[in-house]
Amino acid sequence: MRHRRKTLFLSIGALFALTGLFVAACGDSGIDEDEHDAVQQRLAAEESRAQALEQELSAAEERAQEMEAELASTLTNIAERVVVLAAVPVDPPEPRPEPTPLPEGEGPPPPPSPPDAYFEPVGDFIFVVETIASGGAVGDEEAGYWAYDPSCVQSSTFTRSTRIVWRIEVIDPATGTRVLDDVASVKVVLPHGEERDMRFSQRGGGRNPDAPWMWATSWDIPADYPVGSLDFQVVVEHEDGRSGVYADPYIKVEIIDGQTEL
Repeated sequence: MRHRRKTLFLSIGALFALTGLFVAACGDSGIDEDEHDAVQQRLAAEESRAQALEQELSAAEERAQEMEAELASTLTNIAERVVVLAAVPVDPPEPRPEPTPLPEGEGPPPPPSPPDAYFEPVGDFIFVVETIASGGAVGDEEAGYWAYDPSCVQSSTFTRSTRIVWRIEVIDPATGTRVLDDVASVKVVLPHGEERDMRFSQRGGGRNPDAPWMWATSWDIPADYPVGSLDFQVVVEHEDGRSGVYADPYIKVEIIDGQTEL
């Protein structure tokens, strides 16, 4: 815009110079008529150019005002939608009270014993199961909420409309080796009966040659799925006829509402 203003000022200066030349020429009775016409044409051309530059400058100023208004509107819209978390200063917590001393001659209670199930055989297969948040923001703008989960982080709590990923290792204690897809199939069975077949592959799609291999599958949690505990099962079926079930007895996966109003 500064360049256009400079051009406009130079054009106006040139216009004044031509005007002076024209007046001087008219004062001299010996001026040539052709030269007089040429000066008039140049003067008219500079006047037209100055008017055009002035119109361009005016249009540019109007566009700049429109862009400033659009930017202010965008910043206001962002400020209304973004939730800013702020820390609130609080007093430090009270120190923990000293434990009550035991009566003289008494010792601490014995530690609890594991339940009987921990002493029973694990079955034909050993399962190593983890549930992963896939990450990102998923939601329904028309419904007015979004759900946010961290990316590729182990979790036992998931919000509706997000994706839960299972990564599983299956070990055959009879051979001491991992169960691969050339001898078995593995699937996740959800409480409502849906089954998700698992695929044996290398994490990261093989981009890292040292990444581990494991069974994996995922499931997109519907926006209206009931909240609460997700009692899934992992089922392995070996080609030799053996089968095993992991019934999630230790890690409970919870589904929560997680709605955030826009």
